[in-house]
Amino acid sequence: MSRSSMFSEFARYLRIFVTGPQRSGTRIAAKMIADDTGHEYVDETRIYSDSLSHAWRLLRQEKPGKRLVIQCPGLCRWIHLVAESGDLIVFMMRDPSDVKASESRIGWRYDEVELWKYDGKLGHDSRTATVDFWQADQIELAMEAGVETKTLEYDELRHHALWRARGSRSNFRWNQID
Repeated sequence: MSRSSMFSEFARYLRIFVTGPQRSGTRIAAKMIADDTGHEYVDETRIYSDSLSHAWRLLRQEKPGKRLVIQCPGLCRWIHLVAESGDLIVFMMRDPSDVKASESRIGWRYDEVELWKYDGKLGHDSRTATVDFWQADQIELAMEAGVETKTLEYDELRHHALWRARGSRSNFRWNQID
């Protein structure tokens, strides 16, 4: 049962894809949305972080027609190809200095891998390339596919019952939310 109603209006969507730059808060946002909507939470590890084939298998063979919240920052570059009409793409935005701090805290070293997905734009980091692509192209691509989008600021999450203050999560692992 939901402990909050912050995202209850999202319950009308069949599937909700929570994506955005790595370390932007996709996991906690997806957990919160699943808690509020009653949809099943699917962690990115279930689709091997960025495997289109595993995402397709999950959506088409394992859980077709199921109400899901899928945490998938690794699929961000291609999310408009995965989502369909009736779905929602939630794109997480987080202050770049907070993203960097989170990367440092967990020893994240995959910026080049993520940047490659956006044609390795020189002079950018993966967060900037992801946000730039979202704003310049991906919202429109999703709309053309009949998929609704919402941009969600990380700081908005602090109003949810599942939120943990910064000090209480300083020792969290990369995949920990509570």
